[in-house]
Amino acid sequence: VTNLKLAPNAIPYVSTYSVYIDSTDSTTSWVDMSGMSVTITLDRTSFILIMFSTDAYTTDPATSILVQAVVDTTIASPGFITLTPTVSESGGPLIPHRHTLGYAAYSFNFYKTAVNAGTHTIKIQWKLSYGGTGYGYAGYRTLIVLALPA
Repeated sequence: VTNLKLAPNAIPYVSTYSVYIDSTDSTTSWVDMSGMSVTITLDRTSFILIMFSTDAYTTDPATSILVQAVVDTTIASPGFITLTPTVSESGGPLIPHRHTLGYAAYSFNFYKTAVNAGTHTIKIQWKLSYGGTGYGYAGYRTLIVLALPA
């Protein structure tokens, strides 16, 4: 631990949030999540840390929401993730048990190494995991992007 202080804006960052509900029924194509896009300008090659959070739910208990972060046109690591759980279970041969969860808070961190100097767009995309009739909903959500020296 030191008392060395960083100069103002020494670590580039951008953030955004949305309080408007977004929904998707896409199961085949990734779609941009509304309000979850930022632009950052880097003066050197950087490591990009992408922090995303939302409250979300699905209407079909056998469906999960999948999300990925995209830097320009490249998918950030680790790739797509399952954001919400499936909640179907078997209650026996005659009594299947299915239920949905209400809104719950979820978050995940993505990253991209060796992002060149310049202006870059970072966005969150989503789709559903199952080709059923359900919808995925995202409520309050945030996107924060930090750029660290590579």
